[in-house]
Amino acid sequence: MKKSTKTIVWSVILIVLAYFLVRYVVIGPKSVPEGFVAARTSGAAAATDIARLSNESILKLDEISKKDAEYDFGGAMVLISAELLRNKELKSKALSLSNELAKMANSLSRIQPRQARELAAEAIGYEVALVSRLISYSDTAEELFELLKSKYNGGEFFVTEQVNKSIDELNLTARTINTFNKAFEETLRKFDEVYK
Repeated sequence: MKKSTKTIVWSVILIVLAYFLVRYVVIGPKSVPEGFVAARTSGAAAATDIARLSNESILKLDEISKKDAEYDFGGAMVLISAELLRNKELKSKALSLSNELAKMANSLSRIQPRQARELAAEAIGYEVALVSRLISYSDTAEELFELLKSKYNGGEFFVTEQVNKSIDELNLTARTINTFNKAFEETLRKFDEVYK
């Protein structure tokens, strides 16, 4: 074999060895635990439901506000009763999402490569923030509904400023929930690109 051919062959062998060394020793094999994949799927579904339910709730809050302004307290009470049920469903979805996030977090250390693990951790962080905001949303909604029920049952009648403040807070929180959910989805899209 000529010297230049030997040099080329050895260069190719060294490049291939360097590739495998970096790929399997330094970076490690690409892997995503099944538990993470299953929890991610369930968690994403719960997060999507949470975003949908909070958006529906905001629309209903506008209807409640209109009924309140029109002094249609009976109609407002019917809507409030439905919203209390939706609020319970939101809490249930938050619990479900929290359980899935815990499963995802428990699988983090087994995700390879490191870049994917960091993206997964970032995505989990967005959903933890979403759950935190959802708890705040749920508490504010319950306070609003209690305030309105009290008003309609002969309690303090002039609470419009408190009602408007609560509705504004709920609108802001719902937008924040949607923002966190979009960030979660975008981060997991980047996560998926690591494995392409």
